[in-house]
Amino acid sequence: RPGAAQDVQQDGQRDARQDMPDPPEGGDHGHAAQTLKEPEDQHQPQPGFGIAIDDMMIENGPLMIVPGSHKRELHSHHQDGAFVGEPVWVPGRIGTALQFDGIDDYVEIPHDDALNVLTDVTLALWINPERYVSEGEGWGGIMAKGSPRLYSLFTTAGGELHFSTAGVGSVSSQTFPLNEWSHVAAMVVDGGHAYYINGAPAGTPGSGINLSGVANTAPVTIGNINETNRFYQGLIDEVYIYGRALSAEEVMELATK
Repeated sequence: RPGAAQDVQQDGQRDARQDMPDPPEGGDHGHAAQTLKEPEDQHQPQPGFGIAIDDMMIENGPLMIVPGSHKRELHSHHQDGAFVGEPVWVPGRIGTALQFDGIDDYVEIPHDDALNVLTDVTLALWINPERYVSEGEGWGGIMAKGSPRLYSLFTTAGGELHFSTAGVGSVSSQTFPLNEWSHVAAMVVDGGHAYYINGAPAGTPGSGINLSGVANTAPVTIGNINETNRFYQGLIDEVYIYGRALSAEEVMELATK
């Protein structure tokens, strides 16, 4: 793995606490998916696509790729995800959410070239975790596309977010609580990271990120990053992946839905 991230605060001064190496990558956990449906519609979305994991998709699987802004109606390229283990639909922050047991539950979405990003990316979602890290691990895996890691979002033991992209890892400057809903967003913008928690800025560390150099055919996983025992325990709702950096106003709109 590349060395520690070169994380820099907004005022240009180094923050040693945010200078954090990525957790080491591990092998696949080895669980088989219950179902795996091939996409029926091969329409490719336009640049700036978004992906929504939403209770509106229950009948067609939990994933749909949509063009353009998150404000647009969900339509276009269907790509069904598969439940691994037994994630459960429960009342969520908006509509229904998925509950993960922290042992072997996650959602796996097969690779599609549209899931790869070339410059910027945003992950935005609601989380309600019961613990910060997996048992025996220093990290909890919220969601990822790797390995190698194109974009991977973790929780840390201290309650920060950790974002790993193309060999550069950093942590947020703010934390989120256990056992209540928080909206979190992590993005790559202009070669660095930017974090938001409940719509408020939560750090801009990291530098020198080049997503275009990462060849990645791995699936997207939610509730696990498919590395050793890094499982998420708790609820996840309203997951969005964008092939661009959202504005602060767009993040706030998602956080106040």
